[in-house]
Amino acid sequence: MNDELSDLPEVLEAWWEREQIVALFNDLHEGATVSHVQVRATKAGTRDKPADGAVTLRDAYDLFLAGDAAAIQIHYEFSGTRWCDTLMPASHLTRIIRTRMP
Repeated sequence: MNDELSDLPEVLEAWWEREQIVALFNDLHEGATVSHVQVRATKAGTRDKPADGAVTLRDAYDLFLAGDAAAIQIHYEFSGTRWCDTLMPASHLTRIIRTRMP
């Protein structure tokens, strides 16, 4: 069973303030290779910006700032390691679940 547990990806969970999430978006834009961004929006989308689906990092950032994102998932590579961050905004804090991908 220990071998099975060692094969599981590393998962970290925290609650971040808005400024920390803004800094995360800036860090990803400046220093990471973003491969996929998925959004679940709180409002109906438009043809240019769908409510749920793949979007750009900038679109996800704009939805976050506007309070229109129920959840954002960002797949990226940083310093040779692949990560997946899931952001779930709440009233004053955002839950972040960070997974190191195999």
